[in-house]
Amino acid sequence: MRQAPVGSRLLWEMGFLFVLSIAAVALVQHFGGVGPSYADEMEKAADGMSRALAVTVAERGVGGPPLDPVHDVNRTGMIGGLFTSTTSTTGNLAAKRTTTNPDVAGLIVHLFREAGVRGGDYVAVGGSGSFPALLIATLCAAEAMDLRVGLIVSLAASQWGANLDGFAWLDIEAHLAKARMFPSEYGTIAASVGGSDDAGSDLSNVGRAALRNRILAADVRLIEDKDLAANVATRMALYAERAAGRRIAAFVNIGGGWANLGTSAEVLAMKPGVASVGDLPPEDRRGVVHAMAAAGTPIVHLLDIAQLAAAYRLPW
Repeated sequence: MRQAPVGSRLLWEMGFLFVLSIAAVALVQHFGGVGPSYADEMEKAADGMSRALAVTVAERGVGGPPLDPVHDVNRTGMIGGLFTSTTSTTGNLAAKRTTTNPDVAGLIVHLFREAGVRGGDYVAVGGSGSFPALLIATLCAAEAMDLRVGLIVSLAASQWGANLDGFAWLDIEAHLAKARMFPSEYGTIAASVGGSDDAGSDLSNVGRAALRNRILAADVRLIEDKDLAANVATRMALYAERAAGRRIAAFVNIGGGWANLGTSAEVLAMKPGVASVGDLPPEDRRGVVHAMAAAGTPIVHLLDIAQLAAAYRLPW
């Protein structure tokens, strides 16, 4: 593919960053009664997400999978494909687009504050490749609040997520690391193939092997427990190890990962935002959200994006 001249690309990227940053100026209008320091954190998070998206857009313009101007209408670089070898399930394109709004990073600061998280705290994050923009937004919120982070990701993605060849979450993370967008300790500490049984049972052999090999190449811990209880225990131990004696101030669930949500249908009743888990299911059906809730850790649940957007007046 023929590339635009360097000067033109830089001008386009600067324009992209400016347009995305406009949203941060009006961010706090969504949330009444926010104090000045709180608002500063929200705006800093939104600005950080704008800059991070500019990095991913630039990377996709230089050797990465080309942007899809039809489906990624806002040119964020965060919209993947419909059918790929690493696509695990169906996905909602409008929901994926909604999560690319930099205001989402500010919203996550708001949710952290609502959950009782304060500067310097440690948060555990469990996400899937289905919502790469939410992963970025969470890291931007964490950096704005000077939080410590333990991040575990399942790579398989639903439609329109991080499901493009060469642009799975670990690839996106590598590009952001090269641009020094986040502290090095924000990097993924462990990853799984994801999808069915967290082992890619619903993927083709090609897709499953590609994700497994990507994890091994990244030199992060590979989680392959097909037993739910064992998988959850592994994740909880890794979060505790990264905490290094700190309390876990909150657990952020991003997407609908098997290990994070477990297999009880009751988890579907969890509302997005700072969530109440409700009654705990039997141990063999519990996910990380249940283990965290049982330990008294607040849950920030980032799923059902339509309901989340409506609750906080984010454009759909």
